[in-house]
Amino acid sequence: MRNGSTLCSGGDMNSIEREWDREEVVVLVCEYFRTKWFTKEETDASYHFLSDFLRARETMLTGRPVTDTFRNYAGIRMQSGRIRCLDPDSHYSGMQGTKLQKAIVQEYLENPAELTNEADRIFEKYADHGDLLNSSGFDSQLLVKAIPIPILRRMACAAKKVKPERMTVSSLRYFRDQSIAQYTKYLAKGICQLCGQKAPFCTRDGEPYLEAHHIEWLSQGGEDSLDNCVALCPNCHRKMHELNNEEDVLFLKNVVLKRVAEP
Repeated sequence: MRNGSTLCSGGDMNSIEREWDREEVVVLVCEYFRTKWFTKEETDASYHFLSDFLRARETMLTGRPVTDTFRNYAGIRMQSGRIRCLDPDSHYSGMQGTKLQKAIVQEYLENPAELTNEADRIFEKYADHGDLLNSSGFDSQLLVKAIPIPILRRMACAAKKVKPERMTVSSLRYFRDQSIAQYTKYLAKGICQLCGQKAPFCTRDGEPYLEAHHIEWLSQGGEDSLDNCVALCPNCHRKMHELNNEEDVLFLKNVVLKRVAEP
């Protein structure tokens, strides 16, 4: 395949991926040398971190979602293996690095501080332009989460102290029957129906604070009914909307079944 692109296995033309550019190789090389003495678990975490960052970066630059194979964990691991073979301390062989990889590894060996600073600037560059990700349909928080903590701390401390801008947004809201929510909370008797703990505080009216939750989400076709509604503490309610673990869903469905069976 010409023009610096390679075709992924399977021959899918939608999976054509370009060659690595300088920014990608710089962060790859610096991350390799940063983690070369880490444990296997720590190194694996580094591979996942690099994959998340480079995939987010590509979405930001192109405005399109990436393929499953683009800069994924397996690809990062393989390319790190190439860098390892270029490391004079490793004594590993069997894989040949690209011309660009060889050049950047040499730059690192000659002046590691300078190349590390370049890598830091690359991380900062894309985190600083996270607003562009929103316009491309990508969650900018995913990119920020991929930034190493020391760099993230420096960015946060250097951020300007300004009031955030306001913007108008539109969203889809569902009409809920408040009697269902209120009666569900009454039946819970101030106890979260997931964790079994007391409500964390009381309202100004002296009522235990719980939140009504639809086991099958309304946005996914769930009914606004007593058979689909439970009362949760704020933590568990957030947990269900963040994780929605299958075990928790089944547990809450059993809570409703037992409640319906009671006279």
